[in-house]
Amino acid sequence: MEFSVLIINSSRNPKIKRNLERYFSSNDLLCRIEELSDGDEIDLLYARYTPDLVFLDDDRSAKSLSDKIRSLEDTSTIVLITDNEDIKREEFQNHLDGILYRPLEDEAINALLNTSIEKMKRDLKLYMFKYEDKMVIIPYKDIFYFQKQLSGIKVYTKRGEFKFQESLNNLMDTLDKSDFLMCHKEYIINIKKIASVSDKSCRLHLINHEIPISGKFKAALLKAFDKKSHM
Repeated sequence: MEFSVLIINSSRNPKIKRNLERYFSSNDLLCRIEELSDGDEIDLLYARYTPDLVFLDDDRSAKSLSDKIRSLEDTSTIVLITDNEDIKREEFQNHLDGILYRPLEDEAINALLNTSIEKMKRDLKLYMFKYEDKMVIIPYKDIFYFQKQLSGIKVYTKRGEFKFQESLNNLMDTLDKSDFLMCHKEYIINIKKIASVSDKSCRLHLINHEIPISGKFKAALLKAFDKKSHM
């Protein structure tokens, strides 16, 4: 698997990228590092893929930006880089997973990476299927929903849409019930992507259309959405 990192305001933190590249190279791990000048394009980035680790840089916007990231995807580990040693972990405990203080020390960065990779391994959930005679492996966190087609299943993901042969009931049996839920006889949705639920449909984060809800699935869906909202 490839470990993905997002660095926001990367120009102020050149050492982070160099350290990341050295760390992953020395451990024979694949790493995708993306950089943003600010958080304005965070929605577009999360529509394409889900970073495992995010570095923030602005003390003033850290809470609001981390909350926005959590609303899009709650699996990312979020870390603030700051000069202000008066900022303590406790006041950010509901927003951040860690704080690094400048000047950045290799030991602190490496310890953070070790913790993040272990978390990724624990949380790692993958769905595998055959598409155009090739095996495709997609993390749960990058899947929005599955839809029954006339022939087979179409899966909608951050990497695009794929169609494969399977029945919806058999598919549901293979998925982790804590992550996916059937909301209609033709749809299985990722619980962690639910943005809102109405009477006969629901919306998912980063998806601009509604997914139908059947009456017999509504109670379970509302329960799952309520649990997600209070996590």
